[in-house]
Amino acid sequence: MAFSIYQICLYKFPLEKADYPRPCIIVDIASNGILAVLPLSTKQYNQSQIFKIDREHADFTATGLTETSYVFGSPVLDIAPEKVIKTMGALTGELRSQFEVWIGND
Repeated sequence: MAFSIYQICLYKFPLEKADYPRPCIIVDIASNGILAVLPLSTKQYNQSQIFKIDREHADFTATGLTETSYVFGSPVLDIAPEKVIKTMGALTGELRSQFEVWIGND
């Protein structure tokens, strides 16, 4: 499976009180293939989770998500690519540009 920055994939990891597969955004890919990801949730648990992927946004469909989701600003998790359950979509267009500004990659 090939991966790219700002791709959304499904990975199982514990977050807050849940421990089941959930979407995450790839924010970096190391030279050894390890993926740096930020977890997503449909619930906004805290203020470090400040980037909203709104289902009403024109670029939402490309994400592969089904509900408005929030990006956790931390922790950044390093995961082995073989642990990814599936790829879902990606941030594209204006939504990607807004995320790049938020994460500091503009």
